[in-house]
Order: sequence, then C-alpha cells, then structure tokens
Amino acid sequence: MGRIACLALCAALAGAVPGPQAGESHSQQPTQASSAGGGAVSAQATLVQCGLGSSCVEASACSVSSSSSEACVTTESFVGVCCPLESAPGEGVAPPGSLISVEPPPPPPPPPRMVVCSEKEDCVPPRRCDADRYINRRQWKAPDVDYLDQHGPCEIRAGREGVCCRLPPEPREVQCQPDEQRCVRNNFCDEKGFISDYSVKPSPVPVIDGFKDFCKMKYGRKGICCKIPPIIRTEILCNFNEKCVGPGVCDEKGFIQNVTDETAIFGLPAEYRLGELPPEELGPFDTFCQLPRGGTGRCCRLPDPEWPRRLKLPTCGHSFHIRMPGDNTRHARETVFGEIPWQATIFEKETDKFVCGGTIVSNRQIITSDHCVETYNTSQLYVRVGEFILFQESEPLAHQDIDVRSVKTHPERGALFNDIAVIELERHLKFTPHIQPICLPKYNQKFTGRCVVSGWAKPAFIGRYQERMEKLELPTVETPACESSLWETHLGHFFRLGESMLCAGGEKDADACRGDAGGALACPSADGTYVMAGVAAWSVGCAEQGVPSVYTSVTRTLRFTRRYVRGSKQHPFFREVPKEEPKVEESPELPASSEPEMPASSAPELPASSAPELRR
Repeated sequence: MGRIACLALCAALAGAVPGPQAGESHSQQPTQASSAGGGAVSAQATLVQCGLGSSCVEASACSVSSSSSEACVTTESFVGVCCPLESAPGEGVAPPGSLISVEPPPPPPPPPRMVVCSEKEDCVPPRRCDADRYINRRQWKAPDVDYLDQHGPCEIRAGREGVCCRLPPEPREVQCQPDEQRCVRNNFCDEKGFISDYSVKPSPVPVIDGFKDFCKMKYGRKGICCKIPPIIRTEILCNFNEKCVGPGVCDEKGFIQNVTDETAIFGLPAEYRLGELPPEELGPFDTFCQLPRGGTGRCCRLPDPEWPRRLKLPTCGHSFHIRMPGDNTRHARETVFGEIPWQATIFEKETDKFVCGGTIVSNRQIITSDHCVETYNTSQLYVRVGEFILFQESEPLAHQDIDVRSVKTHPERGALFNDIAVIELERHLKFTPHIQPICLPKYNQKFTGRCVVSGWAKPAFIGRYQERMEKLELPTVETPACESSLWETHLGHFFRLGESMLCAGGEKDADACRGDAGGALACPSADGTYVMAGVAAWSVGCAEQGVPSVYTSVTRTLRFTRRYVRGSKQHPFFREVPKEEPKVEESPELPASSEPEMPASSAPELPASSAPELRR
C-alpha cells in the first residue's frame, strides 16, 4: 500500500477506530469495525471508488452484504462500503428490506418516416400549402401540425422536411350555361353562388379534376360562372305619367313609342294573356302591372316632347306603388308600399328604440340630421331600409338592417345651421323596388312647388308613432316670407334664416313633426321622379297655421354632401310639376259683365308660439 493511500485510510478510520494508547506501537493492526447491518469494514480494507450501480454509504445503512476487503469514503468523510442503489437510502427510496426496480432509459425515438410524394404532388415547405392542399407560393402561413402527424413529412433536400402538396391546378376555359349562369368577376358572386348586384367577398375559383375553371367575359377578361338569381316578380301601380302597356311598346328609354293603335298599347297578345310576362319584357327590378283588358304588362312613360332625345331617364328618385292587400282601406295620408323607397330609419342596437329618419342617396350612404346622431357612437346604431309598417314582418318584400360604419358631420355645424350628416354603412344596400335612392339636386337649384315629406311622426309632439308610413304634401315657402312668419313667434324680428335653411309647410294640421327629423323633403319632377330638396331639421311648434317648418337645404350643402357620398345621382332634367288650373264652369244665370266678389285677403292669425323644437 502506498504512502498516500495509507495516509488517506488512516484519516478516514480516525472516526471509527480508536487511536493508539500510550505505549502502544503504531504497527499494531486495527480492530475490525462492525455494524448492526449487513456489512463490516476491515482495518486492512482497500480504499476504492464505487461504480455506477452503487453508492458509498455507512456499513450499517446497507441492507446487502458487501465485501469487507474494500472500503470507500462517504460524502461526510466517513468510511463506508459500496452499496447497490436498490438499497441505498435517499429521497423516494423504499424502506429497508425492499428492492426498487430501476427501468433502463428509453431508447431514442426512431427517425421520422419519410414519405414519397406522388406524380401529381411535390414536396414543399408547409407554409406553401393552402387549405385545399394546393401549392401556393405567394402565401405564408404556419405549418399544419395535424397534417404532418397524419401523413408524415417528405424530404425536400438533405436535412430539410416538407409536406406533399398537390401541384397548382391548370387553368381550363369553360362555357357557362346560357339560361342558368353568367360569366362575372369572382367578387360579384356571393357565398351561395348567385350573382350579386354589388361587390362582395371574392368567391374561390372552383377546381374540378385538378383544373381551375374560368370563363371569358367581355374584352377577354377572365371570370367565373355564377348562377343567375331567381326572378321575383313584383306587381306595381303606374304613376301619374305612366301607362300599363303590353310588350314591344316601350322604347329603350322607357317611353311609349308613337303607336296609334289602342290594342297595341293596352292589349296583349293571346300567348301572354294567360301566362306571365317574359323576363325581357318586365319593368325595372322585375316589376309588372295589370293591363286594363286582362293580362300583365309594364309601366311605360307617356311621350314627353320636352325631354332631350339623347338624355336617358334618371335611375334615382323612382316611386314604385307596389300592390298590397288592404290598400283600399287606408286613409289619405298613408303611403302605398314602395311609394317612398328612399325612406330609412335609424334605431338603437340594444333597445331597438326609434332614433330618427334618414334618406337613401346611394348604395352605401344615408343622409340624416346631425342633431339626431350627435350623441351616439357608431357602434350603438343601425339603419333599416325597406320598412313600411313598424316592427312587423307582413310586408311583401323584406327590409334590410345594416350597421353604421362612420358618421360625417358638416364642418360649419352650428346650433341650428348646417344640420346635416352623412352615414356610411358597413356594407352595400341591395336595391329592390321598395329600396331605392333619391336624386340629389344640382348646384343652386331652387324649388317652388309642393313637395312631399314622409315618416312615422308623433302628431303635435304627443301620442305614439304611426305604425304605417305616412306622407304629406307641403308647399315650399320663400325665405323672406318664412322669416316674416317666424318673426311673429318668440324668435322676434332679429331672427334671420341662414343660407343653409329652407322653409316648407305652414298649413294647419299638415306638417312634419317629431319622428320625421332626418327625413327628406322630396320634390317631384315633371317626369315622375323625385329630388331631395331638404332634410327635416326643426320647427316652432308643430302643424300650426302660418308657421312653416325649417329644413336644411341640400342644394346649399351639396359640396359637403358630394364629398362623402359615392355613387349618388343628380337629376339630369328637373322640371316643376305643372299646376292644374281649376276649371270654372260658366253659369247662364250670371251676367257676363258681372264678376264674383272675392274675399279680402287677411293675414292669418298666428297662434301662441312655443320654443323651437329640434325634431326627434
């Protein structure tokens, strides 16, 4: 035994073997250390290092018999024995006398099974494979872990893994079915596969048998075959300047041709009398009318010698009188379904509370009064169009509810001035016979006739809203006459109308009241269409004799309106409706020289005025 080993063994045995007494020789053999356990350490034991399967512990702590000729040094610097790990004490070890089975470490996982792609596939990075498992080198998405687990990876090149993805489909030109489909752009085909009147979320191009089918539109542009929506025929009543005629009588502009034969105008060929009118002979938005002698026809305008030949009829401001059961029992002020198709209503989202009226001017914008919506956030409101009877679903055509995206107000808005706002909708409106935009006026256009106001007003600020939409014909009032009438109220002689104000009304029991705010003052043209002259704003009282109401002039605020409205139409050839002169019957008893006495004109008595009210 070397000198260094003897010194280490002697230092280790110092705690277990007593040192030599006085007078004893150092060459004396040390006594054997025993333990109550199964091991003992000899004084002549050889100092060793325990292997991987054992641990150095005191001899009394080892339950397995061990060799007494080998010794080791524990972590506490005591002499011990190498004891197997099954019986070594420690955390998580079974009590003495029991063996713990030690499982061998798991083998390393096998390398992933590489798959071989087919002839119609290629191994690409997972982010280049779209949802339909076609290669799309333009996209960048996260790898699909589930697909890798099911199908396994493939090898792109040494050390890189990918997925098997189908090759991009080859384009293939197809022909659409003539009677069922039409070639359109994919953003004009809705989710159900029908042609849409406005742009929607683009539909995916169909892939059939590995080919991406496309069709040819005009000028060689590519599109997809989309189904033609079913025709919904709507029966209407013709306007005052229209007649219900048979097929082949209306020209391209919608006027009755110079036909003198009454049978050709009001009759109908025998093959159409018992059946429906052909689709190509239907009126705008698939409308039809009942001919006087039986059968179906379309409403066509009477010849108008003043209308310019090269000018097309306006596509806005049309009033469709849609036939509906019970129209004969309505009172004079109630409208016919579709008669005011530009009317819109604004509601609260949470409570469905009626907020204000509005006017459709395009397929995305609504015009209303600013004081109606100034206290709301856009997320609190929604707009309903096509409503006829409030909170009922009995109309022949459904209404549309659309959320509000933004509200634009006039930059020079005052307490009573420039009370106008433009509401932008979240999506486009779908125009139907009962949902139509009104025409906007031209710059510096003036209105002097009688105009129409509509809504569900509360008469004289009391009572409840009308269930059925009503309308009133009101005379427009010149600015000087309107100021004179308002001077007689509490506003006084110092009140002046602003440039953005327009007056109408002043007749007893006939006025726009609370609930009509935001609605349009629509003035009819001689061609049967309507133009928006004003927006209902405020009044002094309601329906009082000699006190007209005040509207925001659309003509004076047209620059602001045209800035935020896209797709609106201006009336191309507006003319006032000619006034019908009353017929005076000559009485034989009245001498020709005598004239009837006319009552002296007197100023109307103005009632006690109330505070000016902003309509709600």
